Amino acid sequence: MKVTDKEDRFWFFLEDGIDFYIDVYCNVSAFGFSMLIKLNKEESESYRISGHEFLKELARDIQYYSQSKYKDRHTSGEIGKIAHDAIVAFNKKNRP
Repeated sequence: MKVTDKEDRFWFFLEDGIDFYIDVYCNVSAFGFSMLIKLNKEESESYRISGHEFLKELARDIQYYSQSKYKDRHTSGEIGKIAHDAIVAFNKKNRP
């Protein structure tokens, strides 16, 4: 898995073979957390068509609806750890 796009302090986009994931920083009240969402078929197609602009819109939607529309799509476990490790490695490599 590797990070292929990002918005500073907001989201990371990751690719793992044919699968795409977006890791979005969300806030609810005083609590901040990250949500890792695997893109579904329609979202993947929209990404292929519109690229970064689609990801910005999707990240805003995830942030706003994190506790409703996207709550059950949060990915954790082994995939979550792999994504986290890829983000840490990306940040280390791209540190100024």
